[in-house]
Amino acid sequence: MHCDSVTGFLLNGAVFHVFMDGLCGTFGYGGQLATDYHKLDSRFAHGDPYIKIVTGCELFVYTPLCFLAYRAIVRGLPSRAPLVIITSVCHLFGLVVFAGGEIIQGCAHIPASEPVGPPCGAGIKWPPTENQFTYFWFGFVICNIPWVVVPIRLILGAYNDIVATAGKAKSA
Repeated sequence: MHCDSVTGFLLNGAVFHVFMDGLCGTFGYGGQLATDYHKLDSRFAHGDPYIKIVTGCELFVYTPLCFLAYRAIVRGLPSRAPLVIITSVCHLFGLVVFAGGEIIQGCAHIPASEPVGPPCGAGIKWPPTENQFTYFWFGFVICNIPWVVVPIRLILGAYNDIVATAGKAKSA
């Protein structure tokens, strides 16, 4: 496993799952950051069930998985590749529920002063206004891209590690 995935699991578990989505988003701790979090996605402020499900999974499932994957990678444990795959699949599922719920609701919780939907993105002007760029294109589209790309890259890398290990065991 690469050094960036080691650091990524540690930061993801502690910073994104526990602090940002958990404490700031769900529980409103963190002062201005929590206020901005609730502004960026009003589902946090309204206690939306999609958000409660995702953040509950983040706090009680994804965080421990991130820490277990971090530990397994650092110690070179045989469980590292399966943990990376399981954790990454969980992150992809979380994105589907998080972003999918917003898309189903017509992007109603994206705080653009000009409408962005429904359907999601249908009200976007081109070029987009600063508000639409900030909240829809950056906050919703661009910021969610790593939640697709990184888990897929990690799953493929872990799969290749499993195949290589199986190949070595078979030839031995």
